[in-house]
Amino acid sequence: MEVPKPDVPAGGLLAGLRKHLRSDQRADLLPGIGACIAAKVGFHLLRGLPLRSVFRARTERLDLPDGGSLVRVQDAAVFSNFGSLKRQLDRLPRGRHVVIDLADTRLVDHTALENLERFRAAYVREGGQLEITGLERHTPVSGYPTAARVRAEAVSLARA
Repeated sequence: MEVPKPDVPAGGLLAGLRKHLRSDQRADLLPGIGACIAAKVGFHLLRGLPLRSVFRARTERLDLPDGGSLVRVQDAAVFSNFGSLKRQLDRLPRGRHVVIDLADTRLVDHTALENLERFRAAYVREGGQLEITGLERHTPVSGYPTAARVRAEAVSLARA
């Protein structure tokens, strides 16, 4: 799956904002950015994101017989908890076979999928093999290749 690269200034989006906006303009943006983040978390909660997984990805790492690793992600992989998931993935030995299993997730958002794909590409460049599995029971919310995926039974549980 090839992920399009956004045109982001060196140093990231916030660095670009700092460079081009006065301090009073930046201060006006912060409440809006905070509201957008809160709204996205709210949408994810409606789609089945458990509160315990808003900021921390629940993972389990198992050793494979070939010396590789299986990383099972539980509950959700979303923009707000991807940092903790990335820290887990960064601890994996390089040059091995790794499987990231998302079957036990209720929700995987587009940010997590894009970042997992970037991680996969970098891991492969370094000589490893990495598979992302477990999305078979998840339904994409749009036709975009890295669209958010929701497990059908998770949506019905969230509405109950």
